[in-house]
Amino acid sequence: MTPKEKNQLLELRRNGWSIKRLAEFIHKTIPMIKKILYSVRPDEIYCIECGKPTKRRNVTSKFCSKECKQKYYKEHPDYLKKKTMHTGICPCCGKEFTYYGRSHQTYCSRSCAKKHYFAKLK
Repeated sequence: MTPKEKNQLLELRRNGWSIKRLAEFIHKTIPMIKKILYSVRPDEIYCIECGKPTKRRNVTSKFCSKECKQKYYKEHPDYLKKKTMHTGICPCCGKEFTYYGRSHQTYCSRSCAKKHYFAKLK
């Protein structure tokens, strides 16, 4: 395939075409399509939070650091899956908080967890 054809495949993929549909469209196997798409992906990406150019660590990289990822999802909670959002009441400060992921988070922050832990030791 020519580089122009590879870039056209990448553009179709970005427009929502499935890998199976691309394979049927150009009469190639699914592993071949994956290999072609992987070969034309850029090695450098721009962080979607801060815009800083960074080297791609894996196929789905979007952020330059863990801090940028946390900041982005804190500012855009609508991009998280709603079924994994939980609410709780902190036993240390009594504040209601929302958290993502684990359903057994007890404290609103690490500082509250430490305060409560050391208060129990006394």
